[in-house]
Amino acid sequence: MSTERREGEFQDLRARAIWVLEHAESAAASPRLATRQARLRLWHYGSFRAEDASWTLFVPGPRAPEDVEPIIRRVTWERAADRRRLLSDPLEGLKRGFHVRPTIHVVDADVPEAELAPILEAGASLPVGAVSLRESFVHWIALDGDRYGFESSGGTPGIRLEWHDAGPSEWSEFTAWVARLRSLFADYLAWGEAAPEDGPA
Repeated sequence: MSTERREGEFQDLRARAIWVLEHAESAAASPRLATRQARLRLWHYGSFRAEDASWTLFVPGPRAPEDVEPIIRRVTWERAADRRRLLSDPLEGLKRGFHVRPTIHVVDADVPEAELAPILEAGASLPVGAVSLRESFVHWIALDGDRYGFESSGGTPGIRLEWHDAGPSEWSEFTAWVARLRSLFADYLAWGEAAPEDGPA
């Protein structure tokens, strides 16, 4: 098979993986999400990282019992392994298959509302200053490095922000808050449970 076709297949696989990272509820079925709704999502993608990851917070919905806690779902895509399987290591491709299904892993964990609420409240009051067009080129159109993001849902209007590496200096308080929130999620995900089925159907 030609290199061009393999590269095209990897780009197809990558598009599927990004869609799953952006729609965590589709990554694996879970009855525990039935009474919860997505509130916010964080992500970390990188040119030189072995994995790309997103963290989606699901909060109790209107029909949830009173004792239901929020759930954090981490979705990871093994980007480097899938790229190697399709593009650079034929033996790995023969072993794992040359299919275009992304290698996805999912972990869910409860996050106590008592610990989560103060952090969310602190973030709600943080200003996100405007950046110059020149600075946006420096931080957002760079080809390599790490990309971070924050997206809120369930409110009007929704907010979606993305930055490169440390991000614009005007956003330093906000990006530090995002890092703090991601750290809280990591603490509980260390004790979380892997979804029974990894990856979309």
